[in-house]
Amino acid sequence: MKQNKNPTRPNTTSNPNAKPTVTRSPPASNGAQASTALANESSMMETATVSNETTQQVTHTQPQEAVLLAMKSLKAESLVHHKEVIEGIALIRTDLDAIKGRLTTAESRISDTEDTTAQLKSKVTDLETKMKVLTEKNEDLENRSRRSNIRLIGLPENTEGKDAETFLERWLPDVLGAEIFPSPVRIERAHRIPSGSVKSTSPASPPRPLILKFLNFRDKVRVMKAAQEKGKVMHENRQVKFFSDFSAEVQRQRKAYDSVKQILRSQGIQYGLQFPAKLRITHGGKNIIFPDSSGCTHGTGGKERKKINKINK
Repeated sequence: MKQNKNPTRPNTTSNPNAKPTVTRSPPASNGAQASTALANESSMMETATVSNETTQQVTHTQPQEAVLLAMKSLKAESLVHHKEVIEGIALIRTDLDAIKGRLTTAESRISDTEDTTAQLKSKVTDLETKMKVLTEKNEDLENRSRRSNIRLIGLPENTEGKDAETFLERWLPDVLGAEIFPSPVRIERAHRIPSGSVKSTSPASPPRPLILKFLNFRDKVRVMKAAQEKGKVMHENRQVKFFSDFSAEVQRQRKAYDSVKQILRSQGIQYGLQFPAKLRITHGGKNIIFPDSSGCTHGTGGKERKKINKINK
């Protein structure tokens, strides 16, 4: 009879109603248990590592998205600012073009104005030259028209009455001498110089100058020569002075010698005025002529006296 080599294996064929027998493995050794524990720990560590990596990935992903959003926002703002800058540059270019156009127009107008100004300056210079010539001619004509005139200073008011011409035709031969006139004196016209809108009636007021015009120029020369030779011509105890009549400009030029003439009279030096306004000084047999007042006047009496003292020497 053969023996069963595997006693642990139940015989199920012999007893079908028998309960199955649970076969338990023998307990593993200590080395196998340690190996299993290490494997479990390693698996747990790997799971924890994967979990940490996933957490880190999620943690790193959130700042990146924020940075991307910020960059997109900055880009959008930059595009807006860039657009504004471009529009501003376009406006500046438009303004510059307008300014260039205005500058071109202004330069053209300035150039035209300069040309016109140069032409006007030339015309003004020409007109000034012509005006000077015309003024000199006018002065000459005015003084020529006054050549036959005499200005009487000091003749009392109303002495001539209503007919000044007739009075002077009788009065001049009486005070100067009838022998100097080969023929009766003829006065063309005579009148007082207006002194203003209001006539002075005060006796102390000086009489207005009386201007008389001779019909014959030679009669004027005779009267001036006779008055100079006589020295003083008196009427009603008042001295009457005889002067040639000149234009206002010549009178102004001659008046500039007043201070010099006063010095000459005080020193007894003979002098005279030549037309139009030349001072002639005669002293020691010498004649010195000053063509204008600037040659002998300096605005102060001291300097004027030095000039006269040089003449005396």
